[in-house]
Amino acid sequence: MEIALLTLLHILIPIYWLGGDLGAFYGSGFLLDPKRTVPERMLSLKILNDIDMAPRTALILAFPTGFTLAVVKGWLMVSPLLVGAVWIIGLVWLALAWSVHLSHGKGNTWTRPVDLLLRYLILAGLFASG
Repeated sequence: MEIALLTLLHILIPIYWLGGDLGAFYGSGFLLDPKRTVPERMLSLKILNDIDMAPRTALILAFPTGFTLAVVKGWLMVSPLLVGAVWIIGLVWLALAWSVHLSHGKGNTWTRPVDLLLRYLILAGLFASG
């Protein structure tokens, strides 16, 4: 059951990622259309920002689910503590990304730079691990 659920989750994540990206791409046409009124364009921007959270969420969850699946299937031999740490980091990052989204335009100035720093640190860690 655990392997089947992890596999399903790991397969669904790229689907949501791609679906959200396609929706945002399609919707951006309304945002850039000069024939649209300013209120219509602003509504389009709000919808695009909300739709874009599906790929952002999928991006963040892709590594913890894939890492856990590799451990459960026996492809990686690592400590369960490391698996837990990967999930904690992933969930903290996810909470931070949603905080950035939900506080957009509300004067919350610290979440965006911290989210960006975390992205760079994770990228550097992935490169360093090979």
